[in-house]
Amino acid sequence: MKIFLKCFFAIFATSVVLVLLIFFLSPVVYRIIEPRFAMPIRTPDKNFVAVEDLPVRHDSYGDGEFGAKRRGNRKHKGLDLAAGIKSPVYASKSGWARSYAIPAGYGNLVIINHPGGWQTRYGHLHESVIKKFQWVGQGDIIGSVGRSGNANSEGIVPHLHFEIRYKDNPLDPAEFLIERD
Repeated sequence: MKIFLKCFFAIFATSVVLVLLIFFLSPVVYRIIEPRFAMPIRTPDKNFVAVEDLPVRHDSYGDGEFGAKRRGNRKHKGLDLAAGIKSPVYASKSGWARSYAIPAGYGNLVIINHPGGWQTRYGHLHESVIKKFQWVGQGDIIGSVGRSGNANSEGIVPHLHFEIRYKDNPLDPAEFLIERD
């Protein structure tokens, strides 16, 4: 019986330590290693020091800014970053990635869950290289820019729909992507 109790308490103590590491220490370490979100698309020789510098989509179908009005009195929950078709899309931060195919709306979509309640979404992809639930590092290629979902009209500028969420609340990605001192 003593051996059983010792084993039980050893397993219990290990579990408590793991939970503390995963839910409390991991987000702190994660913020130190990756203090900011990286641009999910590459623009040669371009530093983004102001929101106006970002390559946001503007066309006859609407604006790609966060909070822009959409049909049905909805508000845009992300940022549409203009880029060429099949341009690579990069993970903005490290995390657990999963790929989805949604016929309308986002279209081909990758969602990455990051430690500490953060999540990024990458929509309208041409294709995703994420084949299963897998860990990706910041800067890893996760797919390519496309026109899937509701971005398949010829009049819509090719773009990446990019969202940053904290505890499922959409936040303005522009505020996280510009380089500030």
